[in-house]
Amino acid sequence: MRGEASPLLSRRFALAFAVICATSVAATAQAVRDGNCAARFHDALTKLSDTHLRELADARAALTAADGKLAGNWMFFKREDRLKARLAARLSDGPLTQGEMVCAQSTADRGGRVRCLKWVDKASAPARPIADVTAARDMPMAKAELALISQLTRIVRSRGLLEEFDKNGRFIFLVSRTSDEIGDYLRQPLRPGLCSGATEMMGFYDTSFAPMRKRVDEFRQLTETARSWVGREARRLESDEARAAGVVAEKSAPASTAAPDLRNPGEIMQAVARRHFGEAAASGIAAAPDLLTGLARFEDVLMTPEPPAATASATATVTAPPVAPTTVAATTSTNAPSVERAPKTEAPPSLVPLLRAIEAFAYADLAHGKVRRLDDAYTSLMRGVTDAHAKTCTCGE
Repeated sequence: MRGEASPLLSRRFALAFAVICATSVAATAQAVRDGNCAARFHDALTKLSDTHLRELADARAALTAADGKLAGNWMFFKREDRLKARLAARLSDGPLTQGEMVCAQSTADRGGRVRCLKWVDKASAPARPIADVTAARDMPMAKAELALISQLTRIVRSRGLLEEFDKNGRFIFLVSRTSDEIGDYLRQPLRPGLCSGATEMMGFYDTSFAPMRKRVDEFRQLTETARSWVGREARRLESDEARAAGVVAEKSAPASTAAPDLRNPGEIMQAVARRHFGEAAASGIAAAPDLLTGLARFEDVLMTPEPPAATASATATVTAPPVAPTTVAATTSTNAPSVERAPKTEAPPSLVPLLRAIEAFAYADLAHGKVRRLDDAYTSLMRGVTDAHAKTCTCGE
């Protein structure tokens, strides 16, 4: 009959309808699963934003934060000494020459440039320029150590602020742009395709951050150079003091005094303070919260008045000079109120090279710690995003 449907067509329609319904249900289920994955990933990104972005911001702020407690200049490396060292390094390969003339006497100007004061014929030139001999004797520093001091001086003057990350510094755009873009990524609204491209995005930012990681490694190398310098100066001081005392340098230390770790400038400084100024000074330096504060306390010890040699017996019962100069009067008035004491104005010459090396290490370590903190914050954030993506974006598996 015309009005009746063919049984074959009815079966085909039913089968097609069933396939369409099944496909629709599967697509809906996949969409729900994808939505759940995106939602879980979004929640994870929100948590990372609340924690890791704060650490990232604090690390960035630390890079351009000056420490008001720092003096803004070298404690144990005065400007005139730096000029002498620069002159000695400049002339270490031989005197200045100009055609058939050779410099017999030279100096360094205010900018550290070497300037010849007296030119003579090569035939009548002294074996070694006067200024070269004087500078080399007064400031025996290697070129590598002088280069280290030159690189750190800007950090010293800025009281720990790293200018290359501040205002128009060469890393400010990289750090600011990357931080802002990652922040925008973590705070983006929920959307179905949130899981897509997360791994590639983090890889892009990780590659973009490579110049910063190179700078971190450069500061690490500066720190290790300074650490090696401290170790060499500590061994030199120990050998010189042993030789002056008429003992063998290899002789072991007394059982009551543990030898300092030559890789630890803080321990070396405490040991020197204990050996030269007593346990009270060493304890005060050991209690300092950081190495630069310990150096400042060491400088206070050096500035502490001491009795003239002729009246040393009158103050034999006085304890070792304390760390804070303001407590000296109370200590000495009880034991020797009538003794006049002259303040020290500089460190003993034998200690100066070691103290300079420790100060250089302290500033290098300060700078390295700041850039490493930023690198750690970035690394932790990147790892957090990739781990969250791996745990939550599993709907396509």
